Amino acid sequence: MYLTTVELEYCLGKATEIAEQFRLEHIGSDDPQRSIDNLAVTCRKRLHIDIKLLKLDIPKHDAAQWGATFLHGDGSADICIVSDLNYCWERYVLCKELFHVLIDKEAYRNMNIEEHLKETTIAFPNDDSKPKPAVQVEVLAEMAAMEFLLPYECRLKELNGENKGNFLAIAEKYKVPQLLVERYLSLGYMENLAKFTKK
Repeated sequence: MYLTTVELEYCLGKATEIAEQFRLEHIGSDDPQRSIDNLAVTCRKRLHIDIKLLKLDIPKHDAAQWGATFLHGDGSADICIVSDLNYCWERYVLCKELFHVLIDKEAYRNMNIEEHLKETTIAFPNDDSKPKPAVQVEVLAEMAAMEFLLPYECRLKELNGENKGNFLAIAEKYKVPQLLVERYLSLGYMENLAKFTKK
């Protein structure tokens, strides 16, 4: 999927800003397993809105392609998460939705869920696709969430650390889904994101 430099700088910049604020506000902020509850506190303070984290009584297999979503209101945001995600996936999807709230713009919104899911399904496997901003933001929020959960500087260390090549061990250390650890430690992702990430 084609993403502009401006959009990448915007979303990864937000991740850096919120991580710096998070470090100032919370004890143990440098622990590899950063607290998502504390991240929510930081987001509420930064945005001056009420953010609620809600569990839906819908199992993942019934929720098709999504594990969480957020609903934007005046002065509030409700993050809704399906009921049966494992701990690592729950941490990730909550973090991703918090970043949806943080990087939210009018252009990123699409109230037609069926159209949105269809365009997302078509765009994601195609590296040359140029979808609407509402689809692009799915990747942008993922990148921002992963920059918070497993920052670039930590990924650099892990590439040559004691867990080198052991994606499961790295996933366990940071409590991030192994699939995403493998993606973000891949050569392509490391090279492409290097120029957007503060070292």
